Amino acid sequence: MKTSILLFAFVWLLSIPVSYAQQIELPSGIVYTLIESGSETIPDTNRVLVRYSYTNSKGEVHRENVSKERPMIIPKSFLNNQENNIYEILSRLNVNDSISASMAVDQIYSMVPEGVDPKARWNVNLKVTGSMSPAEYKAYRKQQIVDMRPADDKDGIKQLAKDIDLIEEYLKVNKIDALRTPSGLFYSITTKGNGDTVKKGDTIRTNYTGFLLDSGFHFDTSIEEVAKQHNLFNPDFTYEPFKTVIGESKVIDGWDEAFQLLNQGSKATLYIPSMLAYGPRKLSEDIPANSVMVFEVELVEIIRN
Repeated sequence: MKTSILLFAFVWLLSIPVSYAQQIELPSGIVYTLIESGSETIPDTNRVLVRYSYTNSKGEVHRENVSKERPMIIPKSFLNNQENNIYEILSRLNVNDSISASMAVDQIYSMVPEGVDPKARWNVNLKVTGSMSPAEYKAYRKQQIVDMRPADDKDGIKQLAKDIDLIEEYLKVNKIDALRTPSGLFYSITTKGNGDTVKKGDTIRTNYTGFLLDSGFHFDTSIEEVAKQHNLFNPDFTYEPFKTVIGESKVIDGWDEAFQLLNQGSKATLYIPSMLAYGPRKLSEDIPANSVMVFEVELVEIIRN
């Protein structure tokens, strides 16, 4: 499998014209080679479509999406004001630009993979294949929702689309930068951790605080001070990091997915559509059916199983 990916990435690189090669240095000092040049600039309101491959010093492809069905999709606004990382390069590229660069691993990954020297030099290849306007992205997103759910689950599809609209409006009003997964989960990493991310079957210990997106009602926390602040304190409850297994449906789907994006020491805010939380169930008078939930979490420990 690794050989086929290497071959695929190599063939892709060979297909890029070399006559455009031009070396460019950015203000941060990052240097990259522009191999193919496009002319269509990308408005700040659009999303950037990117194909990429990262190759380590042994010539092994560590990660790529060249052979995948969909490109990586990144809001152009997220790329602005980025410095000394891979996003700084992407912020400068036009549609059909292709580049290569030698970069430190910690300039490629915000969370360096476990066991990898953060200062090791890897080869990065990027190609901007297009962009999406807000209207195009909205149509794309709605089609993803349809593709993800059974054809007869019309109510679920409508509710998920509604929840995503609510989350996006909340993020916009509060000027919060967050990433979105294909399922509709949004997350914002506020503190970077270390090492590999959580894997399915791992046990975690996490501090958390949960509240509703629309009302701000706080309904649960593992932190005593927060419980007292929001009238949730129970003297019979031991306030400590919550322990659970991830990826085995022991928690809501939003948690199962989100924690596999985090590594030890990470702090993040999770914005979870109702279909990834408790769905149409009414949990109480304060937690109605189809509630969109927000969790502020700190991944205290990963216990590999």
